[in-house]
Amino acid sequence: MAKHVDPLSVGDIVPPIRLPARDGTTLAIDSDDIAGNYIVLILCPDVGSPKAVSAFKQFKDRFDTLVSAGAKLFAICLTQPHAALGPVEKMDLPFPILSDPEGRIFHLFGLANSSPKPVGITTVILRPNQHLMALIGNAES
Repeated sequence: MAKHVDPLSVGDIVPPIRLPARDGTTLAIDSDDIAGNYIVLILCPDVGSPKAVSAFKQFKDRFDTLVSAGAKLFAICLTQPHAALGPVEKMDLPFPILSDPEGRIFHLFGLANSSPKPVGITTVILRPNQHLMALIGNAES
């Protein structure tokens, strides 16, 4: 039987997150080139939905502002690393899309229901010290 883990709350330290990127590499959120920055995670269960496309466009439009404020952005989706992303593939996003096909990261932040498909698009903000700063959104997709 799997051990039940309570979702993280604001102020909690986020454990290391390592997920595959679309280019075949594995990205570690706690790596030296990322640690020490604010981290914005765009958790998007259905990458091809109109709401996901809209959210990605908004983050793309604000990317330079967020980076100049010291943030690193990553999208995390419930897809296999090489799955087709529909209209998102043509968007030339300035941030990587990471794969979480088992929904581990969604569960970590308490965003998965019993199906195990989580609802909505949620933005997670981590402080430079890897503490959870905010969960924003979670509207139905």
